[in-house]
Amino acid sequence: MPHAVVPETEHDLGVARQGEAAEHGFIIRNTGDGVLKIEGAELSPEAKAHYQPAIPPGQEGLISLQLPTLDLGDEVTAQGSFRINDAAASPVTLKLKARVLPRLIDVLPLPAAFISVFAGESGERVLTVQSHLERPLAVTSVEMQGKHFTAAVSEDVQGRVFRLTVTVPPSTAPGRYQEAVILHTDDPEHPRVRVPVNVLVKTDLYVNPDVADFGVIRLAELDANPGLVDLLAQKLLVKRRDGTFELRSVTCDVPALQLTRTPPDGAGQSFALDVRPERSKLKPGKLEGTMTIAASDPSFPELVVPVRGEVR
Repeated sequence: MPHAVVPETEHDLGVARQGEAAEHGFIIRNTGDGVLKIEGAELSPEAKAHYQPAIPPGQEGLISLQLPTLDLGDEVTAQGSFRINDAAASPVTLKLKARVLPRLIDVLPLPAAFISVFAGESGERVLTVQSHLERPLAVTSVEMQGKHFTAAVSEDVQGRVFRLTVTVPPSTAPGRYQEAVILHTDDPEHPRVRVPVNVLVKTDLYVNPDVADFGVIRLAELDANPGLVDLLAQKLLVKRRDGTFELRSVTCDVPALQLTRTPPDGAGQSFALDVRPERSKLKPGKLEGTMTIAASDPSFPELVVPVRGEVR
């Protein structure tokens, strides 16, 4: 039989910086004569864990527990409960905590630029880059990782506060783009500040969101609580920039999904689509396909929405 020994079940990381990954590896030893197996885990919200699922007799493994540090707070905690095949020690409960401080170089009000415009229009976002370093900071150059925006930096407070202006030109083609701007600095410990740039250029007729993503659907959880289907439903909005249109048809090539539109007929400036899985048709595997929306708009007679997810 395996026998689990966990020398440390709680750990304090001390100070963690906002937005940075903070994790700790907990040692788990197998002093028995059978293989010790970690059969599953229950984690606190937004926490992550990595571990070796099987530990041979006389050896040890690591359970790495990671806590979220995206939000600023006095203290952030993460907890994991790990089921093992040693009945006397199962479950193994591990706790991790840290005190979160602001980034040494912060981007406000969000650490990314989000710009949504219609085709033919320009858009702009202004972000503040604030340095908490002891010495003055200089931005030596700006690198644009992408071709659907421009970026410029100006100094508001010398060595401390900078203004980052991200602009989407009106010539940008419709689509969704995930790019970034890199600020190169003179600080050897923080030579690059990466700011994600998320651009959405919409046509006059568009779907929001433009993908139906169901994530991971666990059949055992659905069977235990059938009401979870309502939480899995995806809500999409088909909208026209100006004027009214008709939805001629809405089809999906994924048999396990049920579609409902509101209003059910007639013309309007927008329609709501409810897309939800049917438990009786769900089978383990990938949930992949497309939704096809036919409309009366002569310029955009058809919209295609990807469907993705996984059933376990």
